Amino acid sequence: MGVSYAPPAYYADRLCERGRNYLRDWFTPNYESDHFKAYQNRKVTIEDDAKTALRNTISRLPVQPIPAGRRRARKSVEQVDEERKSRKGAEDLLESEYLLAAKQYFQGQRNDGPGPWAKALDETMFWM
Repeated sequence: MGVSYAPPAYYADRLCERGRNYLRDWFTPNYESDHFKAYQNRKVTIEDDAKTALRNTISRLPVQPIPAGRRRARKSVEQVDEERKSRKGAEDLLESEYLLAAKQYFQGQRNDGPGPWAKALDETMFWM
């Protein structure tokens, strides 16, 4: 069947889709997944650790004055930046841990090659 774009782009698209399918259950497991509970528990632990570290960091920032007519002070630019960094750091840590776990899992699936696919495909579109 003909395609309307260059073969390298077509194969890259196919590889990306295959990679997404292999990794989908590692990064967005559904509740029926084998490692759903472990993923959720680790995510909560990482987020709790990040919140604790964020509270410590924010406590060292200068206190903002409470404007008239408000019950609380507005967040400072530094506080907003720290919150963003904390959230991004927690997401990155979770992603890196599960990417490493996925790599180890797939490397263990086959002893004679780089991935979980058939050995005959190693030298075609799956070369590394």
